[in-house]
Amino acid sequence: GEYPLRLVLETPTGEVTTALRPTPGALAAARTLQLASCLTVLRAPGRLHTVLQVTRGADDRARRTWRLRHLREDVTHALRLRPLWRQRLVRALTGVAFRSPVWLLGERRDTAQDNSAVLFEHLRTHRPDIRAYYLLDRSSPHYARLKALGRVLPHSGLRHRLLMLHAAVLVNSYDINAYMLPRGWDKALYLQHLAWRIGSRRVFLQHGVTYNDVSSALRKSVTGVDLLTATSELEATAMRSTLGYRQEVAVTGFPRYDRLIRGPVGRRVLIMPTWRSYLVKPSYREEGDVPTGFANSPYAAFWRTLLSDPGLLDLLDRTGTTLELFGHYEIVDVLRDLAPEHPRVVVSHHGTRSVQ
Repeated sequence: GEYPLRLVLETPTGEVTTALRPTPGALAAARTLQLASCLTVLRAPGRLHTVLQVTRGADDRARRTWRLRHLREDVTHALRLRPLWRQRLVRALTGVAFRSPVWLLGERRDTAQDNSAVLFEHLRTHRPDIRAYYLLDRSSPHYARLKALGRVLPHSGLRHRLLMLHAAVLVNSYDINAYMLPRGWDKALYLQHLAWRIGSRRVFLQHGVTYNDVSSALRKSVTGVDLLTATSELEATAMRSTLGYRQEVAVTGFPRYDRLIRGPVGRRVLIMPTWRSYLVKPSYREEGDVPTGFANSPYAAFWRTLLSDPGLLDLLDRTGTTLELFGHYEIVDVLRDLAPEHPRVVVSHHGTRSVQ
């Protein structure tokens, strides 16, 4: 049956009970699990309460009964036109075509130059037995290069939407829900009504070494990933002590570290500024106003002063050195306006310059 999960407090005046709300991380990680001799799955019929669905037995017969029960639920869900009913129905009708596991990899919708892209290239070259696909906008400057490897899917296209319903593994260097869901899929509704039916394993490869407290964005109750990578034991210890993860943290290093390219010989200084979320609208946030205070911010004033410093520009000329400004993805479009017109100062963009 289904058992509501509640918190019960024994007080001097009696019991106080409240329903447990589902966290995004719990819903993201929800899938059928075998506990002892039972099959269970965490469900959220409403946004304010959670239930544990349980069936006795875990043999083949019990599993067939379990699957049929959920198929009936899919049909009922569709007949009642509940959220994402089309996706639930399509998944039920196409399940027989996906007997072998499907892996979906991606980064931001328009990039393929970080850990996910390097891992995808490795899988296509050395592990063709894995059905791995990469999600990327057709308009991306990286599309043609990656397309040569095969199994590159246009983001939000028909095949992406279909494979997303059957993905055994989701791999991303950034936010899985923000960048891997097809356009038009509401993230909250996906977690509530669809994620538990698909049961994808979720892998967060990271895109940089953690140096500060990121628990508000990456803690287990928010992200609900099955594996996240670290570059050292020190970083792994910090992540385990602040994010709520334990065995899920693996010290592997980053795939892109194995694919670094030795550049041409020459005098070059690379400056890669990070960004400030309160000065620009993050790409993972579809709603909300665009901040307008960047041009007059202390952040912009600092970079404008540094890049236009007469002593720096004179030094570049005298030594024949090029200063290359390669801003963070979230801020590169506004950062270019801060650099002076100077032959020794070059502003690069992620679309035309490889991070590697």
